[in-house]
Amino acid sequence: MTTPTKNEIIQKATELYMQDNWKNFDTTPEPEELKEEGYTQRARNELMSNVGNGFFEDIKDLVAESEYKLVKIKENEQQKPSDFENFPVETKETFDPQEALKSGCYISGTTGSGKSDLGMLHAEQLMHEDVTVIVFDATMDWMRRSSVPYVITVEPEKIFQYSFDLERSFIFDMSLLNVEQQKQLVKMVCSELWRHQVRAAQDGKTLRWFYLVFEEGHLYFPQGCMRSKEYAPLVQLVTGGRNFNIRFEVITQFASLIDKDVMKYMRQRYFGYTDEPNDTEYVSGFLGRKYSEQLDSLKAGEFLYKHGREVRQIYNEIFENKTKPQPYPKLLNVQSEPEPDQPEPQLDNLQVASAIFQIGSLLVFLAACAIAFLSW
Repeated sequence: MTTPTKNEIIQKATELYMQDNWKNFDTTPEPEELKEEGYTQRARNELMSNVGNGFFEDIKDLVAESEYKLVKIKENEQQKPSDFENFPVETKETFDPQEALKSGCYISGTTGSGKSDLGMLHAEQLMHEDVTVIVFDATMDWMRRSSVPYVITVEPEKIFQYSFDLERSFIFDMSLLNVEQQKQLVKMVCSELWRHQVRAAQDGKTLRWFYLVFEEGHLYFPQGCMRSKEYAPLVQLVTGGRNFNIRFEVITQFASLIDKDVMKYMRQRYFGYTDEPNDTEYVSGFLGRKYSEQLDSLKAGEFLYKHGREVRQIYNEIFENKTKPQPYPKLLNVQSEPEPDQPEPQLDNLQVASAIFQIGSLLVFLAACAIAFLSW
């Protein structure tokens, strides 16, 4: 991945500023203003990740080395947790569903660290609590292995309908969409869910809990997103969703790309294996340096769990489920049923007689007119 120059970053930051402030298009921002409002960091992130143009090809290079280190470990399902000095090792994952519904949840780790397995376990536990779980996933991993019962495979340029009233947990399979289409879909769904819950509250209804899981969360909560109009529907859920029974979980392999203000809302945090210096430095601000420096010693399925001031190491096994998600009901251009054929109207004898009389009268009148015309 090519490192962008300072001029390229400033140029991109200016473009982002103009997009968000189109009403003041004649005003050219200064570099310091771009930095203070978060546009410089957003520009650096977009240029580094090359979003929308070969993004996934670039990140393959970043994780190739760490994935190689973990692949043999993950093949061994009976692996044991490693021993860390000075704090206890848990042999089972710890998750508080009620806390997740209050503040949300965060999971990070490189490819192969087991972060999706952890998210699948969280989703299963929340569904047992009668929470509707909605997963945004472009890898098809969730539809292959999770216990979420339904799936919507979204196709480009295809309009579909779904209903939050059905109270069913489901997966948005976005594997056919490019990155920009994925972002647009996520923002659209979040806006619709917000309106659905607000209307229900206005009608005095009991609000159902919704829990949104964002795989590749750095695409939807990048640095600077809290100040950007582009991500307004997502920021709205982060800051006010709890008032309408909406909470969320962010899963990412690039911790340093997640906005720090968004991180502050998620009180349950899980940090998996990483040897990326930027991610280690970023995580140290939330986990503490003495723990962040040990992340490159974690095995697949091991995480450092932090809730409040407590830090502990937990271990989560590979998630497996035998039930395959089914297509979500009541969606995807379902053609309306044809209306039943209407019987042809039947004429009774009186109507027939009346019609004959009218026709006969008309013929007599025409004949009289013809005779009078010829006589004249």
